[in-house]
Amino acid sequence: VPARLTIARKGAITGLRLEPQGEFESELLSSEVEVEVRAVGLNFRDVLIVLGALPERFMAELGSDCAGTVQAAGSSVRHILRRTPCFGLASGCLAAYARTDARMQVAKPAALSFEGATTLISTWCTVHVGFERISLRGRRRLLLHAAAGGVGLTALEYAQWLCAPALCTAGAPHKHRLLRRQGVALMASSRDAAASTLGAQRYLCGLRLHAVLN
Repeated sequence: VPARLTIARKGAITGLRLEPQGEFESELLSSEVEVEVRAVGLNFRDVLIVLGALPERFMAELGSDCAGTVQAAGSSVRHILRRTPCFGLASGCLAAYARTDARMQVAKPAALSFEGATTLISTWCTVHVGFERISLRGRRRLLLHAAAGGVGLTALEYAQWLCAPALCTAGAPHKHRLLRRQGVALMASSRDAAASTLGAQRYLCGLRLHAVLN
């Protein structure tokens, strides 16, 4: 039986409910696709929605990053067809089926699992837009704050691809070890202001930073 995850009561994870998912109330628009969801990537925003910790204007249905198979495609959709494995954004995708603007979904490469695809969407989109806005390119010095998180690790990989040297900050020792395994040589504390300042001074040697990604 198709099901979806809903919030019966905000404020705690215990307020989540699994309910049967009925038919969609409207016809599929010509610009939309209907996705049979195979995997969903959870974001911190989903946790905040469940806890009721976001301002009302930012509240949304649970789930945004998903991967699955196109169950139906609108008449104007050309880049993905029915039964095409796909991944992308779909609001309320913590369900058996989700509908979204077809431009928010792309064909999934065969080498990428459904689960793996869901880890790319929000993190890579966030980093790409951020780097585009700061015009990051090779040899520009970058500070990555909290670099051991999802966005931080993605930004590190992106910066290495651009040949942009990065000073990375992290808190716990095991996070510093993780960053060292990723080839990071320049690190500072994300928790201790004095240690962070010292690390930045050693890295910059009087030069200026070009960009910061928090």
